[in-house]
Amino acid sequence: MKQIITTAQAKEIDRYSIEQLGMQSIVLMERAALKFTEHMIEWIESRKKENIDLSKRKFLVVCGSGNNGGDGMAVARMLSQAGYDCAVFFAGEREKITESVKIQWKLLETLSIQVVQEFAPEPQTMIIDALFGIGLSREVTGHYAKLIEEMNHFRCFSIDVPSGMDADTGRGMAHCEGSQKTAVKAEFTVTFGAVKPGLLLGNGRQYAGNVFSEEIGFPIQARKQFLSGWHLELSDIPKLLPKRNEDSHKGNYGRVLIFAGSETMLGAAYYAGKAAYRMGAGLVEIVTCRQNIIGIAGMLPAAIYTPFEELFFWDEEEEKADKEALEQKIYAASSVVLGPGLGISGHSECIVGAVLAICSRIGKPLILDADGLNILSMHPEWQRLLTENIILTPHLKEMSRLCKKRVSEIKENMIGLAKEFSQKHHNAILLLKDSRSVITNGIQYFINVSGNHGMAVGGSGDVLSGILGGLMAQAEKEEEIEKIGEFSVFVLMASLGAFLHGLAGDYAKARSNAYSMMAEDILDGMKAILND
Repeated sequence: MKQIITTAQAKEIDRYSIEQLGMQSIVLMERAALKFTEHMIEWIESRKKENIDLSKRKFLVVCGSGNNGGDGMAVARMLSQAGYDCAVFFAGEREKITESVKIQWKLLETLSIQVVQEFAPEPQTMIIDALFGIGLSREVTGHYAKLIEEMNHFRCFSIDVPSGMDADTGRGMAHCEGSQKTAVKAEFTVTFGAVKPGLLLGNGRQYAGNVFSEEIGFPIQARKQFLSGWHLELSDIPKLLPKRNEDSHKGNYGRVLIFAGSETMLGAAYYAGKAAYRMGAGLVEIVTCRQNIIGIAGMLPAAIYTPFEELFFWDEEEEKADKEALEQKIYAASSVVLGPGLGISGHSECIVGAVLAICSRIGKPLILDADGLNILSMHPEWQRLLTENIILTPHLKEMSRLCKKRVSEIKENMIGLAKEFSQKHHNAILLLKDSRSVITNGIQYFINVSGNHGMAVGGSGDVLSGILGGLMAQAEKEEEIEKIGEFSVFVLMASLGAFLHGLAGDYAKARSNAYSMMAEDILDGMKAILND
């Protein structure tokens, strides 16, 4: 599991390490430069295996006044010492450089490493970006914005974060003339201490390219002061997957109860149900429209089917639930999935209101998705029923309806707004879906780093709901999970579900392509990744 830290946290860890623990800034700078240089040389050597020799290309390191610029100067020295043609362009203000940068500047002079006076690289020059780093806190305009625009005409590599990018949100901050706000677009970025959120979110992924996180010696005492974010790695899957025993039966692996599928959307119920089975649930029961059952049962005969009409009564005068029968059904389940393909109608409002109320009251794990969320946004008074045993899975438009904010506003502050929403609603788990999803209980948060654009297809979200239902059904007993740190099991399972869902999509893309992907391919991918 990899740590994620904000800009403020990174600065505080740096300050604490230097001022409280006595580490030297120049030592951290040298370690950072060494790690970046190793990645740079490894990247060059990897191209030789493809018969592309870049070892004779020129490098130009663009440095600012801050410590990121000092990192760049050290990189220029190390690359030069390794035999590469490397020069420095200093774009900052000489009177503002720090003491550590002064040392690096002196070393450049002592070793006769060229410092050019203007940005005029040859066409094949490769640019190493050490202009701003994480210290940027305002929009970039004027000659700095123009410099970033010119740098993007070349192949760039960034130290810590791409210059001009907000390290917390991934938003571009360089306001170039005649274009949208942007940042340096890097082939790869080497970041230090921990990954910054902006490298994973929004346009930050395009700016950063491949991201490598490297330790440079920040003491653990400095890190422990902060409630950081995290993202899962492949090695976490065996630790988090609910355990299975040889001496067991289907009752040991939970019963998933799914309320899904309107007359025109029977596929949603099918995908959710099949995904729950793919995830290892012992038994799946689907409550759906009576006319859907024959069609779905032919595709998924292993499930149990109950028509809505057995649990709900609706006629021209009123719509209501058979509360006793519904409560018995929910009590018997290990987890509940509510919302895929329900549609918006008086019937579906009756279903969502009744199921949400019972799950909230008895503490039953509930995954609220799709039209379940849309109906919840139509009844803001129901949001008081949200509790820490409920996982909401909105995409940005659904989140916009829930919190009454514009999609663009949510996109620019996914972590902050997700945490705020969860805190406001009794620490309900929010899995805010985007190309990089944010999962939080208002205190801890994860960013999901798996998945691809081929998954932007109908049914993909239904598969995720089923995966989450299957995981929560098996994770009823907290002690069965090998916990990593002191995390909420609901947060861990929601994060694991999103991670596995994305990995299944990545497998489907690698096996075929992103253009032709369908939800069925993601289901097939689930078998493959769990087999691995």
